[in-house]
Amino acid sequence: MDELEKRLRQRSSESGADLARRLMKAKEEMESLPLFDYVVTSRQDELKAVVGQVDAIVATEKCRVKPRVVEL
Repeated sequence: MDELEKRLRQRSSESGADLARRLMKAKEEMESLPLFDYVVTSRQDELKAVVGQVDAIVATEKCRVKPRVVEL
């Protein structure tokens, strides 16, 4: 959350109310974290590491014996 707030403040593209709304929404999304199987956190200047994490997740999912059933 600190990283998100830092990035949003550096952009200076949102009013105080919009910034607060985005941070509240992000907090709500973080509370849903237990519903997910993986977490990838994008940090500034770490694009290669993030891409590596996503690649590892894709490779892991390709190795599943029983494919996931995805419901949207």
